[in-house]
Amino acid sequence: DSFDLVITDQIMPGMTGLQLAHNIRRIRNDIPIIAATGYSETLTPEAAEEVGIAEMLQKPFTKATVARAVYEALRSNVNAPQ
Repeated sequence: DSFDLVITDQIMPGMTGLQLAHNIRRIRNDIPIIAATGYSETLTPEAAEEVGIAEMLQKPFTKATVARAVYEALRSNVNAPQ
């Protein structure tokens, strides 16, 4: 409960961002997730929506793009079930 948002990369050692999002959903269905990727055939908008990823960031991205994604993810989560 001490986290308000998760930002993950798609490619990580041991699991993908999609797998992490799926595991997070089993623990907390209400937390917004932002996923970053360069190129990924598996992290599609449809796959992201299926596991509840709120925003996707395409690399390279700017601080302004990250700020917008954080704002949108938190804003859209205001009315999420707790």
